[in-house]
Amino acid sequence: MAIMARCHDPEFLQTLNDHGGGPASKYFSPFITTATVGLIAILAIISYTITSVHASPVYRALIGAAAGGLTLLTLAGLTGALGTLIVYLEVYEKAALNRPNEEQPGR
Repeated sequence: MAIMARCHDPEFLQTLNDHGGGPASKYFSPFITTATVGLIAILAIISYTITSVHASPVYRALIGAAAGGLTLLTLAGLTGALGTLIVYLEVYEKAALNRPNEEQPGR
């Protein structure tokens, strides 16, 4: 998220729109979705840990299954988010090549 936030200057966003990259939200949505599912997974894990040992086994199994499933969904969502990051960085690199030499990042 920090890499993507650093790259958002007005010139780059204009170049992104000019090259048909679409709105920047297209690149942020997988990260936001994965982070949201991760937060829900954390809440499910916390609920499981504070559940009493004397609670119904069915109730504990449901909370544990939800926590485990959401955690796996979060980890699986990172794959798609990393793919989006790679595409985003390629577009950023193309935009950086179109800038004058004194304005290229990292120089």
